[in-house]
Amino acid sequence: MPLKKGAKKNVNLANIPEVEGEYKVKIDERVLIQEYDKFTGQTTTRWRCIDKIAYTHGIPLTEGNYPICFSIEHIHGKGKDFFTVFAKSPISTKSPICILHIDNRNYNLSSIPKTEIEELIRTLCEAKSLAIKIGADEIENAQVIIWLAQVFYHTFRDSTKYGDAADKLFYYYKDKIDKRNRDLIKKNRDLIEKKHKEKATRRKAIIVSILFSFLLVIGLMIFFYVVLDWIFL
Repeated sequence: MPLKKGAKKNVNLANIPEVEGEYKVKIDERVLIQEYDKFTGQTTTRWRCIDKIAYTHGIPLTEGNYPICFSIEHIHGKGKDFFTVFAKSPISTKSPICILHIDNRNYNLSSIPKTEIEELIRTLCEAKSLAIKIGADEIENAQVIIWLAQVFYHTFRDSTKYGDAADKLFYYYKDKIDKRNRDLIKKNRDLIEKKHKEKATRRKAIIVSILFSFLLVIGLMIFFYVVLDWIFL
C-alpha cells in the first residue's frame, strides 16, 4: 500500500504478518498484474500482457509467428514467498532449454534450483551485459530482461533500487506497439492505394477497349461502304 510521507521505503516482507485473503502490495499496474486464487490462498504477480506483443505473460524474444518467451513471476501464499523464472514456446508444452549468458557466465535455467532463483534475479538486476539462448534462438542484447528483473526486485525486495525500471520496460513496449501500429497503418494505406491504382488501371483498360471497339466498328462500316460503293459503281 502507499507509504506515508517520511516513512522508510525499504520494506522487509519478512516482517509483514501473514493475513488471510488476497496479498496486497503496491505494484506498477502498467507492467505488472496480480491474480489471486482463493482456493489455494496464493497470489501470483506477473508481467502484464501489453497488447499481443507479450505472448501470454512472457516477453517475446524471437520475431515471426512462433515467439519464444521469457518471464518472471512472484508467488505469495501461506508459507510461500518466492520467484519463478521460465521460458516457454506457444507451439510446445515442453519448455525449451534456456541459457542465460550474464557477464561472461552461463546459467542453465532448467538446472537452477528454486532456492537459487532469487540470487539469479539479483545477478540479472546488476548485469552489465546479457545474452539469452532459448532452444536454437539466440538474442545478443536482452536488456529488456534486465529491466524485468529490476521491476520485480524493486517491487518485492527493495523499493529503494531500480525505481526507473518500470518506466523503461513500459515505454520499450509502448514504442514497439506504436511502431507496429504505424507499420500496420502504412501497410493498409499502401494496400488501399494499390487497390485504387489497380481499379483505375482496369477502368482505363475498359475505356480504351470500348473506344477501340467503337472505332473498329466505325472503321469497318466506312470500309464496307467504300468497297460496296466501288463495286456497284
